[in-house]
Amino acid sequence: MNFFNVNFLHNLLNLILVVLGAALIASGCVATATGGFDCSASWIPPQFTAIAITIVAGLKIVLNILRDGLSGLYKVQPPVVDKPVLK
Repeated sequence: MNFFNVNFLHNLLNLILVVLGAALIASGCVATATGGFDCSASWIPPQFTAIAITIVAGLKIVLNILRDGLSGLYKVQPPVVDKPVLK
């Protein structure tokens, strides 16, 4: 079974985004009372993480455009339907 498709890649990119966000928190970044982030105690440069998150999010948008065209960015998605199991 070939499970590596665009949807798999999209979900993998989502996982990478979660890991990058968690790395910011684990490295010492904290939320301030004003809603910002203070990364002065972080051992990961926040600029690196911000650039990586931007690149991964950009890849997700490019994948959507390649798969569905520009209209795929705003069209209503069809519901998920289970395929019937062949016996």
